[in-house]
Amino acid sequence: MIGKKTLLLSLSTALLAIMGCGEPPKDNVVQDESVGVAENAMVLSSRLATPSLLFTDAPTIWSQYSPTVLHEPGWDRYRMYFGRNNPNASGYSADRIWLSENFGDGLNGSQWINTMMVLDINPLPNTGESRLIHDPTVVKINNTWHMYYTGTDDANGLCNRIFHADSADGVNWTRRGKVTGLREPDTTCLTTDWGIGHASAVIYGTTVYLYFFDAKTFKVHLATASTSTPHNFAMQNSGLPVTTEAAMNPDVYVSTITGSPVFVMTYNSPDYKKLYQVRGASTTYFNNTTTNSYLLHSATGTYSWEAQHVGMPGCLPKEGKCFYAGNSLVSDPVGDSSISVLRFPIEAEEAMSGADVKKSGTGWYTDNCTLPCIYSGGKVLVSNATNNSVELDVIGKYISLKYFRGPNRGIAYVSLNGSAPIPIDMYAPTYESSHTTATYTLPSASSQTRVKVWVSGQKNAASNNYFVVLDHFEVR
Repeated sequence: MIGKKTLLLSLSTALLAIMGCGEPPKDNVVQDESVGVAENAMVLSSRLATPSLLFTDAPTIWSQYSPTVLHEPGWDRYRMYFGRNNPNASGYSADRIWLSENFGDGLNGSQWINTMMVLDINPLPNTGESRLIHDPTVVKINNTWHMYYTGTDDANGLCNRIFHADSADGVNWTRRGKVTGLREPDTTCLTTDWGIGHASAVIYGTTVYLYFFDAKTFKVHLATASTSTPHNFAMQNSGLPVTTEAAMNPDVYVSTITGSPVFVMTYNSPDYKKLYQVRGASTTYFNNTTTNSYLLHSATGTYSWEAQHVGMPGCLPKEGKCFYAGNSLVSDPVGDSSISVLRFPIEAEEAMSGADVKKSGTGWYTDNCTLPCIYSGGKVLVSNATNNSVELDVIGKYISLKYFRGPNRGIAYVSLNGSAPIPIDMYAPTYESSHTTATYTLPSASSQTRVKVWVSGQKNAASNNYFVVLDHFEVR
């Protein structure tokens, strides 16, 4: 989050004016249909939010923002780390890092409990984090929690750097100081350089990828570290931005839906009016131009707590939930922010054994799979009985069907919301040991589509049977 002194106008605007740049870069990404669906629920409220759904002291909370939310299969709770701003006696911001927990589905504001400050400023002066700390991103490496966060010695929120702390339980944290390998703010940072911050850490393999915003370029940059030394980073892409256009407050996750890792970035526009997502062509290239990003959510005025601005996202892609900050101030994009949640098209795999897949007909059975198929027990779903079908209700932009071809395979039909049947000929001269993929564009990215696949009872003339062999769906 940029600009923690709530009494100021937008620091992003003020900073650019000081630098002689006039105003923030114009929004230069897609004006597509918004694919996010906002919940009619705020989860953490500020003093100006209506209604105030949480905290008896909400009238004294100036901002709650920059959520990073963790929830894994088997966990009994959601954990949200976020920045919280209460003014101190002199009227300046007092940003600290807080934690709240939810034992429900994460969507109900009244269920966020056990709220506590988990990291205070460093009491020692000139440590780089003695006045404000905020914008946490949290990951687990083996059994240790790691937090990367923004800190500064300046009460106005300038001269920011990125710091590191670790924890055995995610509640009690030990400071590890400023991470190494990133750029330092200029010596003139008190007037011209906000610095770097709002990092998003993601683990893939044995590498920590740290994406962060740099006020010099108004774009996102990348540094990496080994998971064995998660404090020592090296800049990537020769220190150049990894986004082609202006992008602020990144939140990055890794999608493996296509079989190969794809890094997906959620971010807000420089004016804090829109949230976008863009898929990276590589870890160091996110072409967030008009044709390559899509609109996730806008500040439309539908809800009072986000009538003017939205930004600083933290998403749970496997659950299709994205938490973010919003406010109703006209002149300040970050002050008096509350945290809300929206649903977005989920990137997920759904095995044919999944509870959400509805099967009809009596001729379905399972068979061994030559691949590590995701169907229960490593098997595939098979039938040659005409009109046997599977159905799945999804929200997304694309649906992919993974299936196997062979000499005894028939023709399957696919329909989207009852559309005319789309044939898939599953015949091949020999049994194939790798998936074949059929991908379809869904009718609407923001509403539910019923996908149906069934045995047509037809086949290629060269085939010796009518079998349909299915493994799983992929939604993105």
